[in-house]
Amino acid sequence: MTGAVRPRQLLLMKDLVKNQHYVWRAYLRPWAKDERIHCWRRRENKIFSPNLINIGSETFFYRVQPMTPPDIEYLNAIVADEPEDLKPLFRDTLDWLQIPFDLQDPADSPETDDNPDEAARPANIDQLVEYLVQEIMNLQRSGPTMSLDEARDRYKQALEERRAVRERLAKTIADEFQGLVEDEGLAFLAPLRARDCAFIGNEADCRNFFNFLAHQRFRTRTFREVAYGPDKLLPGVDLQRTWLVENHIRATRLGLDLFMARYELGFVFLKNETETPFVSCDQPIIELGGDDGELPELYYPLGPALAMILGSRKSCHGDAVSIETACTAEQVSTYNHLMIEGSFDQVYANDRAFLTALSERAARQSCEDAACS
Repeated sequence: MTGAVRPRQLLLMKDLVKNQHYVWRAYLRPWAKDERIHCWRRRENKIFSPNLINIGSETFFYRVQPMTPPDIEYLNAIVADEPEDLKPLFRDTLDWLQIPFDLQDPADSPETDDNPDEAARPANIDQLVEYLVQEIMNLQRSGPTMSLDEARDRYKQALEERRAVRERLAKTIADEFQGLVEDEGLAFLAPLRARDCAFIGNEADCRNFFNFLAHQRFRTRTFREVAYGPDKLLPGVDLQRTWLVENHIRATRLGLDLFMARYELGFVFLKNETETPFVSCDQPIIELGGDDGELPELYYPLGPALAMILGSRKSCHGDAVSIETACTAEQVSTYNHLMIEGSFDQVYANDRAFLTALSERAARQSCEDAACS
């Protein structure tokens, strides 16, 4: 499982990635040809064929924001329900994702009723520079070692550089974490696509795989929208600020739950030799079922000709860790329908004509439903 975070300096040395993916490009490649994939954007009912780099992504999707005391209280309440041995891990996550705001300067500090000098608080960077220069001058009892203009220029440059560093870290630090999880997950994609899950027998690999799988499920736009939907309005809490931490907690907990239940779980590899390909979507891991209190049964398409289900060994296939089964075209269509229903907006396929037919069928069904209502 992902452990120590890379030093802040390494994050600053990396190229600034504006287009941040919530669906992993390496995952989508089996549906692509020459790095282009066919996409159905359901909300516009539009079919297009973008490069993988321009799909399942959003500008600075993982940008973090400074937390307020009510935000912290809300997240601490979530952590309080977790097992004692996990609480330090989740609190460390919150601290880590607030690293950019360790660079906060006085001009950006929130106003409070407890600040007796509030009226004198600098309102912008120019006032702050002037304020700091005067403070330095007051401390240099023997006289300034540089001119006022030199001091002003130097401190203004330092503050602007600090704000630039803070802004860059805010935009990249959570995306960098997702990159670390994907680095660990890369080792599992090829074996899964070869219908090989032998890595489950290695404890460290097993833990990393389930952590990767859980984060792929929770990292998406779907779960971001669920996290701060209108039904979750809380006084003083901005869920757009807290969702990254909250979803990380839920993903980490799911990964650990799956790992602890590893001897009860098994893989069903669904082989597809029909002319109907498996599709994927911007929520690539969906839950098929599972009673309350039980681990979910997760469906994960791996390419046009292969998908996998992770679920209870007993309900799927006795004591075997994995089995393979061939799907009929009707079964493939059923799974595709579930993926379409589970998507936020985008559905992906390797065949444009097939995807167009799916969109036209959905449009007809929508018209029929509207006529009946």
